[in-house]
Amino acid sequence: MHTFLLRLFSLFRKRRLDADLDAELRSHLQLLTEENMRRGMTLDEARKAARRGFGGVEQVRESYREQRGLPFLDTMWQDLRFEFRMLVKKPGFAAIAIATLAIGIGANTAIFSVVHSVLLQALPYPDADRLTAVWSIFGNEGRAPASGPELVYLRERSRLFEEFGGIWAQSGALTGEGEPEHVRLGLVTWNFLSMLATKPQLGRFFLPDEQGTYAAKSVILSDALWRHRFGANPRLFGQSVRLNGQPVTVVGVMPPDFKIIFPEGSSVPPEMDAFVPFASNLAQDPRDQCYIRVIGRLRKGVAIPQAQAELESIAAQLRSEFTEFSEQALGLQVVALHGDVVRNVRPALLVLFGGVSLVLLIACANVANLLLSRANERQKEITLRTAVGASRGRVIRQLLTESILLSCLGGTAALLLGSWGMNLLLSLRPAGMESLVATAFNVPVFGFTLALSILAGILFGLVPALGTTSLNLVDSLKEGGRVTLPGRQRSRNVLVAAEVALGFVLLVGAGLLLQTLASLLRVNPGFNSEHVMTVRLSVSGAKYQTRESAIHFFRELQKNLSSTMESTPWE
Repeated sequence: MHTFLLRLFSLFRKRRLDADLDAELRSHLQLLTEENMRRGMTLDEARKAARRGFGGVEQVRESYREQRGLPFLDTMWQDLRFEFRMLVKKPGFAAIAIATLAIGIGANTAIFSVVHSVLLQALPYPDADRLTAVWSIFGNEGRAPASGPELVYLRERSRLFEEFGGIWAQSGALTGEGEPEHVRLGLVTWNFLSMLATKPQLGRFFLPDEQGTYAAKSVILSDALWRHRFGANPRLFGQSVRLNGQPVTVVGVMPPDFKIIFPEGSSVPPEMDAFVPFASNLAQDPRDQCYIRVIGRLRKGVAIPQAQAELESIAAQLRSEFTEFSEQALGLQVVALHGDVVRNVRPALLVLFGGVSLVLLIACANVANLLLSRANERQKEITLRTAVGASRGRVIRQLLTESILLSCLGGTAALLLGSWGMNLLLSLRPAGMESLVATAFNVPVFGFTLALSILAGILFGLVPALGTTSLNLVDSLKEGGRVTLPGRQRSRNVLVAAEVALGFVLLVGAGLLLQTLASLLRVNPGFNSEHVMTVRLSVSGAKYQTRESAIHFFRELQKNLSSTMESTPWE
């Protein structure tokens, strides 16, 4: 380590060390010259004898420089400066190569940023790797919600889970000051929000005794609702607001970046406006009334297969003890929450990643062909370098430095294209990719782009470098450095064939995807979907306290809508 630090420090004192070295060499030559003159030689003879006795001065300088510094960094810096000057002399070649690489690397950067955010990065919850989704299975029907008693039984009988929580998405109305406002309302168990967030930005989470009081008394607001409805009033904690016609106390406000990331089909939107605890006693709910989406947190060290075996045992107990569960053929399934969220989007992302990888390979083949074409111009230079003593490995390293420099410049431009491509994916934002809002060019994405740039530079630069240095030095010198190598033509043919093959693979893949999309668009849903709308309504429990009153409301609404549609002329 001491030697390495000395070598590293010497890189920043080159001029002074070179001056000291020159002075020392002059001193040695002077001493040898004086010694020869004492032996009777003339001044010129003494100097020549001193140089012969001392050896090659330049060789000594190079040997000393290699011992005092880091030769690899020195030569790499020299190669980079030389190749940068060469690229400046050929701006057209550099622009085409950099643009080609920017497209290939940029596409990979954009897709990797999404893959990292959606597939590789953990969900933004505490101990997210232990969070699971728990689904009910009724005969052949899977991925169903649970009933209140089912959730209570899971809490009582499970030993491998730390806790269970549940949510039911509804809608509500905020009244009182200002205009009435429709809100997306989440009915939750008292511990649900604490499973998905460390702490609220204002106030507290629900307490156990606030659940099952048969009337919502507490509410936790989202940051968006708190800001636009109440002006981000910090004194709102402990005050009363009217929700669904009833006064409730604001006990907390969730953090601004909080959202619920649930699997597709769970009917739980990512952005909820407010949360209230379940008003009913879940243990006394009907066992066949299934509406709660359940999540669980595994104990440390517990694997999914172990938890699945326990839930299957609990389901068997429930079927044997309760007629409702036996008639439903109840089963239970546990899956990792993150894996369940991305289960539908994972294949599409992997296909896209494979597609852009082929685009990068085609770009590398194109740039390799450009380098092979440019090699004819540099044949004389390579011949002279070899003739004066440069080894083949040294020449190959210099040519690879050029290709890696090109690739890194292309990677820099690729970051701009990758940012544009990522924003395009964000604008599409298909279902199941809610975590895309957190996508950003972070350290892993930059590291991936850098590694990919270096790998691509080696990939497309190795074949031209090997072909350029495979020459007969005597024949090349006789022809003035202009020798066309048969191997180079073979390499070019192989690259062209590889480009065509990869292009066909991409073309066939794109055709298959378009055919699948066209088939999906032609699927007959079994009804006429033209001019059909879906409406989701929920009635206030304070105004419609009985099931009969709620049913009467919906029947009257249907009757009024039917009469309105019959009396309205439609074009």
